[in-house]
Amino acid sequence: MTALLEVHDLSLKIGSKYIFDNVNVAVQGGENCVLFGLNGCGKTTLLSVLSGFQAPSHGEISWQGQLMDQEHFADIRKEIGFVSSSFFGKIFRDETVLDIVLSGKFGALGVQDDITGEDIRNAKALLDIFGLRKTARYPYDILSKGQQQIVLIARALMGHPKLLLLDEPCSGLDIIAKERFLYVIRTLLSQYDLTLLYVTHQPDEITNLFS
Repeated sequence: MTALLEVHDLSLKIGSKYIFDNVNVAVQGGENCVLFGLNGCGKTTLLSVLSGFQAPSHGEISWQGQLMDQEHFADIRKEIGFVSSSFFGKIFRDETVLDIVLSGKFGALGVQDDITGEDIRNAKALLDIFGLRKTARYPYDILSKGQQQIVLIARALMGHPKLLLLDEPCSGLDIIAKERFLYVIRTLLSQYDLTLLYVTHQPDEITNLFS
């Protein structure tokens, strides 16, 4: 069976330092996985490479048997939903919540020109599901940490992804917000055909959701 995502000898070197080196992994469809490691060990950077936002120094990434390269990154980004407040928090500031969600249709960092009325309705419907419709015109940087995480999930879902990469999604959340967020994840997995790669350094977040 062809893996959903497969990585061979993946490395990223910045200057003289390897952020990660010779990573090999295969994720099958429906196989929810945890990437567990300490802060600063390169987990977020690895996800940014797997989702096509950063190029590796060496190695290959295959998506459903197709080799990922610059020609295919834009299309594949729509199918790999990347949720990372540490990554997108450096990019999104005063963009509106609605524009950020809409950008997920293209797997891009901004809204493209060919947005339709249906796209806007779909984006607002996603915000409705998560109880954030009233924030649609708010700038991203005034939202709470938990709200920002939910906006990034809504952005990821706009592209109808098959794989969801969640980077430390409970970091900075209080205990109530954390439980609410984990409930959202369980609900998503029950309602959408999603495979999950979940990054954390907290053992208590590793539940029976993961194989």
